[in-house]
Amino acid sequence: MTSLLSAISGKFNVGSVLGTILPVTIFVIVLRILLPELFPTAIALPFVTEREVFSLSLVVLVLSGLLHHLNVPLIQLWEGYPWENTALGRLSRRRLQRRFEALAARRDGAAALRDWLADNVPPSPFNAADRLPAWDAAATIEAAVRDTLNLQYPTRAAILPTRLGNAIRSFEVYPNLQYGIEAISLWPRLIAKIDGAFARSIESAKTSFDFALHSATLAGALAGSFAVAKIFGWQESSAEATWLVSAVEIGVPLVLSVWFYRVSIGRAIAWGNTVRAAFDLYRQDLLSQLGYKHAPATVDEERAIWDDISWRITYGIMRERAYSPPRDDISAPCSACSSNNASLRLLRSVEPLANGRLKVALELTNLDAAIKANEVEVRDTVPEGYDLVTDSAQPREDLEISGINPYSFHFKSPIGRSSSATVTYEIEPRPDRSYESVGRKS
Repeated sequence: MTSLLSAISGKFNVGSVLGTILPVTIFVIVLRILLPELFPTAIALPFVTEREVFSLSLVVLVLSGLLHHLNVPLIQLWEGYPWENTALGRLSRRRLQRRFEALAARRDGAAALRDWLADNVPPSPFNAADRLPAWDAAATIEAAVRDTLNLQYPTRAAILPTRLGNAIRSFEVYPNLQYGIEAISLWPRLIAKIDGAFARSIESAKTSFDFALHSATLAGALAGSFAVAKIFGWQESSAEATWLVSAVEIGVPLVLSVWFYRVSIGRAIAWGNTVRAAFDLYRQDLLSQLGYKHAPATVDEERAIWDDISWRITYGIMRERAYSPPRDDISAPCSACSSNNASLRLLRSVEPLANGRLKVALELTNLDAAIKANEVEVRDTVPEGYDLVTDSAQPREDLEISGINPYSFHFKSPIGRSSSATVTYEIEPRPDRSYESVGRKS
């Protein structure tokens, strides 16, 4: 018996005590006091004897062990995975998708209103009092809705039947949306690069979530236990008080279960923030540990690297066209400006194509949140030995091209506040014409 207790208790750390053993202990004590009929007579002794303490402790440890090792299936149950394709699951998912669409529409409407106010009611000493409250209100609504969508929802196609499932899935898809990282496949590898202090903060957030979720589960189980006891007549009470006692004994645990479930959603969001931060802070260390010594220079380049790594780790095979580091000889000077001096950030990346061609991408970001970038011009130099491929510049309908190396790309439309636009074009190696001079010499 001692070895069994040691084996069970040895699996628990401080997080397990707070997240699993504590709610289980409360559950067993309440069940023992209010429903002693559910316990075998061997442990249903007058409260409290040494033998009963030992017996109840054993029940707590065994139940805690089961709950601890079934933590992942339990989370998935509350997320809605086992029943997402049932009629109830489909109905709940459609309801949450409509909620997602309503929030997205509200976000876009607030952003459009903010842009309209900024464009049509310019700030001045005479109308600032009229403009600022409405502009601030629209910006506040937009920020709040964006925060809700970011922390409580994944993409529309990935929505699950429960709010808890969507809160968890939102941080599961975050690394893929931001960096092209398949979080579930790479998380076990990332853990090895996280330092001890940050790992403890993740564990603390997960412990708080486990406590809330386990409490919700056990409170629901407690309500179910009382319901079963009433149905089979295991609990004696006077006829006059039966309905009132039943309502209290079943209703109070149900209310607690719902309350703890709602608390678990907030705890899941806090846990998700630590997971997001782990990918933000430690992904470069993991990339180096995986053998990639080349530091990605652009966001698109980093996404290409992680996309190939995720594919290989998830499916165990190489992609048909894997990422290859950019060549060192195709870098060239480039610059960007706008007629109204908006703050612009320019990122240049190069992607190898077939037949020796290269695809150049110039990503422009308007860093100014107050004004649009008007009449934007990007100048880029084609490297020596390459020529611009005719009609390869995109988006063709929004560009005017002038000059000959450096080329100037003029945007016909402004770049919105805190928005981005990308110019792409192809270059190809200049043909070797040395044979022509040889022919003339002969």
